[in-house]
Amino acid sequence: MSDNIAISTIPLSPIDYMNTKSMTPKLLESETLELKEKLPKAENLAKELIAFANTKGGRLYIGITDDGVTIGRDPIQSLEEKIANIVSDCCTPRVPYVLSYETREDKTALVIEVLTGQDPPYYLTAKGLPEGVYVRIGSTCRKADKAEMARLLRRSKGIPFDRKTIDTQEIDHTLLRKYLKSRSKKLGAPLPTLSEDMLEDLGLMQDKGYTVAAELLWRGRIRLDTLLTPC
Repeated sequence: MSDNIAISTIPLSPIDYMNTKSMTPKLLESETLELKEKLPKAENLAKELIAFANTKGGRLYIGITDDGVTIGRDPIQSLEEKIANIVSDCCTPRVPYVLSYETREDKTALVIEVLTGQDPPYYLTAKGLPEGVYVRIGSTCRKADKAEMARLLRRSKGIPFDRKTIDTQEIDHTLLRKYLKSRSKKLGAPLPTLSEDMLEDLGLMQDKGYTVAAELLWRGRIRLDTLLTPC
């Protein structure tokens, strides 16, 4: 289990849960709050958690309908493990979250509290970048547009976002080879050999692994000349 996952240690006895009853106002969905009657399918849950991590964090309740009626969800260890597996398998980087239980209207709901991610952008592993990046807009989960991607890039700390390595093992070098051939012809210079050293100089490889820039280049999301223009 990932180090950034904390499972509640509250005993699985209803009498021990925090009882908010009528003192707690009815919940309404917002930018930081999502209500689900039951656990969504793996990809849909991952989207919601990713959107929270990429925005301001938030809480996702399992066992409460969209209109705030508490149906309840019995505490089950296998459900907690299923959530942990979804985060591990479907979210890159792994979304930081905490599980707990809350009693409302004498019924227990599962709460997934997502922290604001410190390593954005978070994305669906299966879709990759940038297609798998989601953010929270109002009370909805939406695919990030260019402006949101730019915001997430500014939030990214440490290694520049485009120099971070990804799990992709193969990248199509066709576009790069065509550009190098055209550039060499234009400059009247020999065609350079496409090597790991050259890819590292261009920021397309880091520590023997392909970078985010390589992925974006392969998908046609950045221009080659931005990589080859000296800073």
